[in-house]
Amino acid sequence: MAHYRKYVPFFNEVGAACKESGIQFAYHNHEFEFEPAEDGIIPYDFMLAEMDPDLVKMELDLYWIAYANRDPIEYFQNYPGHFPLCHIKDMGADREMTPVGEGQIDFAAILAERETAGLKHYFVEHDHPEDALASIRTSIAHLRSLEF
Repeated sequence: MAHYRKYVPFFNEVGAACKESGIQFAYHNHEFEFEPAEDGIIPYDFMLAEMDPDLVKMELDLYWIAYANRDPIEYFQNYPGHFPLCHIKDMGADREMTPVGEGQIDFAAILAERETAGLKHYFVEHDHPEDALASIRTSIAHLRSLEF
């Protein structure tokens, strides 16, 4: 937690400098921010509680929060408006990345909460697809089929 206690004030400073320059600073997660620290604190929860939401926004990676067995909808509800950006990646039964719609993540339910989250933009990703163009075609087709 010492690492997070050191960087949260710095992130607020960076966010203030960005705001002054007319840009927005955002933090992108991976799974390790959801692992309890030695004192039982979840670093991601600590960051959300301590970072100024006007200065630091969250860019929630839906694959990594799912990988950490956390519910993004709970985060949207507990910290409304903090998540203008998200990465949409799906997770297969083997916990590996897969094209969106071929895995286990319920994107319809998550994206139905977009107003609560404050979601404005999302990025479809797959870090190591076998065929990048096929992966993006599958992912986009799935997202277009959703009713949210």
